[in-house]
Amino acid sequence: MFWVPNHMTPGWWFALLALLYVRREIDLAFLVASFAPLLLWSPLAMLGAAPFVALFGVEQLPVKIFTPRNFAAAAAGLAFLPVAIYLTLDAGEVPHGFLLLLPGFAALWAIFLIVEIPHAAIVALQWRFIPASDRRILALAIAALVFIPIYSLGPNDDFAMRVSIMPLFLLAFCFTRVAMLTPRDNGLMATAISVIVLVSAETPIAEIMRSFSPAFAISDCNLLTASARSTGGSLPTNYLAPVSAVPAWLIATDGPRLTVEQRKCWPDHPFLKER
Repeated sequence: MFWVPNHMTPGWWFALLALLYVRREIDLAFLVASFAPLLLWSPLAMLGAAPFVALFGVEQLPVKIFTPRNFAAAAAGLAFLPVAIYLTLDAGEVPHGFLLLLPGFAALWAIFLIVEIPHAAIVALQWRFIPASDRRILALAIAALVFIPIYSLGPNDDFAMRVSIMPLFLLAFCFTRVAMLTPRDNGLMATAISVIVLVSAETPIAEIMRSFSPAFAISDCNLLTASARSTGGSLPTNYLAPVSAVPAWLIATDGPRLTVEQRKCWPDHPFLKER
């Protein structure tokens, strides 16, 4: 919410749709028709949602999936095929790869999971508090959060940060239910929940405090200039693709183009003095 609201909003929105779906408030057609346009908003957040769409689709095989509403939703989704092509332009240039075979990664992976999602252990131990309708998507969310860290995409591993948004929301939603239903008896479970909540509160509290702190002026440089100034000249391949990779039928490439501007972007920031 504080760092990437543009990724958070579609991820949380689709997580809510998934919860409505398992409660039979909406159908698969509604879910699919909502998934396609959200790809343009945040492709990585929707990548984290894709396994859930696949699960719901498999559950309706072989008969229930072939309905007029599902066909209409699929047709609406196909209308966004150009969006999918646009998002994959020159995708191979974005730094990516599996981390599982890197030396020492297994131990780091285990520590990462213990620090980042101890909530999963709580909901697993208190599984009886999870409604039957939510259990399959919660299990899928936990499985996704376990395996997402073994793959890296983007200069700062955007894959782990963005793809995890929807499953993290589902885990948080169910953890909150468990926290509310667990008796406050000073027992081990109640203490563990309290510790997780208190430790986790540090980040949002710090962000709320920062919102009231003096702020520097927002850079008015374009993306190319701001990136070049802050990274020493490298271009963000996770956001940009060369014009040569764009099919002529998809986007017109003969219009104005961004260039690296020769000017200051953050003139009043003490830690980013322009060279």
